[in-house]
Amino acid sequence: MFITINNLNIFYNHHIGDTSETTVILHGWGANSQTMQSVFDNLKQQNKSVISLDLPFFGQSDPPPSSWKVFDYADIVEKFIIELNLQKINLLCHSFGVRVAIILAGTSSIKSRIKKMIFTGGAGLKPKRSIKYYFKIYSYKIKKKLRLKNNIKKTGSTDYISLPDFMKPVFVHVVNTHLDKLLKKIEIPTLLIWGENDTATPLYMAKKMECKIVGSALIIIENASHYAFLDNPNQFNAIVNAFI
Repeated sequence: MFITINNLNIFYNHHIGDTSETTVILHGWGANSQTMQSVFDNLKQQNKSVISLDLPFFGQSDPPPSSWKVFDYADIVEKFIIELNLQKINLLCHSFGVRVAIILAGTSSIKSRIKKMIFTGGAGLKPKRSIKYYFKIYSYKIKKKLRLKNNIKKTGSTDYISLPDFMKPVFVHVVNTHLDKLLKKIEIPTLLIWGENDTATPLYMAKKMECKIVGSALIIIENASHYAFLDNPNQFNAIVNAFI
């Protein structure tokens, strides 16, 4: 089904169960609601109320303006929750979805509606950078300054290169927005579920979140990657069911 918010058509799946709280699933960058379908189906089987939406540009939702930042994504999710009159929610978020959740839980007007949160493979923290990384950045800047266009045409991450031009500024804003300082503002029970072998958002990020978010706890799934909910769905869903 669709709902229009800020002139954007937002697609979402909604199962109304017998629980007073609704779990809102927020997917990662480059993914969509289908990516976390197994998580949705698990909650549905438990007859728990659950919503999974496609964030703007992803899945069946409309693309946002190229001026958008991660705070605009948080704003549209906040308005989505208000529009559907969801008074008690849990947030279950992966990767980019965690960026949105950190903002909602730390600064939004609806943070009092959020009862529990589950973060998995959460992005949003300032990463540790190697000398190799800075060398790559400086090399790019030098090539750009010298206008060696053929040499810099395909420079960038796979996620960046694969995007249409109008979405590239959005991606740049997102990955360069670090939300570390908002963690201490979160006062919502938060469970961190991380893949042992996550290279996209390494374990040190999970441990930092656990340290900074009051009352949070970390569970590590062995032999799992950035997509722990796909690598070991049975264990992941069992943990989710025990928490919410």
